[in-house]
Amino acid sequence: KPFDQFTVEQLAGDLLPGATVEQRAGSAFHRNGPTSSEGGADAKEYAARYAVDRVNTTATTWLGVTLQCAECHDHKFDPFTAREYYQMFAFFNQVPEDPLKRALHVEPLMVVATPEQEGRLAELERVVALLEAESEDASRLEAAKRARASFAESLPKLRVMADAPERRPTFILERGDYRSPGEEVGPGVPAILGSLGPEAKGDRLALARWIASRGNPLTARVFVNRLWQMLFGVGLVKTAGEFGSQGEPPSHPELL
Repeated sequence: KPFDQFTVEQLAGDLLPGATVEQRAGSAFHRNGPTSSEGGADAKEYAARYAVDRVNTTATTWLGVTLQCAECHDHKFDPFTAREYYQMFAFFNQVPEDPLKRALHVEPLMVVATPEQEGRLAELERVVALLEAESEDASRLEAAKRARASFAESLPKLRVMADAPERRPTFILERGDYRSPGEEVGPGVPAILGSLGPEAKGDRLALARWIASRGNPLTARVFVNRLWQMLFGVGLVKTAGEFGSQGEPPSHPELL
């Protein structure tokens, strides 16, 4: 699969028009972070923590930058501001999840069934529809509905990304504290790296397409460097996760 397509599906497969099961499943990447259901925990705190984890993971994995250093204040070494950090935060602050729900399956979810399981579910649906049409004794119908519900509940489920219907406001958190919201900001990317473009909607899909675009100055270099590191033990840039001023300069910049 082309790396740009893979990237878009991992970061925003759920937002693709007419998304397939595989594309939606790709977005599960950002529902794999650490979560908590501890009694007494603050839901707002953990909602912010989850968004922070997604921002930091995205920045490290695809851009090779320590954007997390700008969560509490402007980055001390690289040209990233706290405002720009929370503009990135705004992309990931839209998931309609219960941050502290104590359950194996936490919405948003999708069912990931095998073809055989899909066939069995379709057969159960057909039986229920047939019994409803015949209006026979409502006991056989109820038994069929229970069988359908039981089988549907047993199907494997996957936590995936989704955006709330109404965009949530995002605020700069003073010193990174969820209890100290400051100026409201909209979604955006660090100015030093470019922009989403005038036509972009400003959602995760726009971010994903920007990250995977040819105009992005980092993604291709960061990924090729990781491959080089896997093959030869050390990357052209030794600090594979740090392409900023505190990282090692590339040994062969023209090759990179």
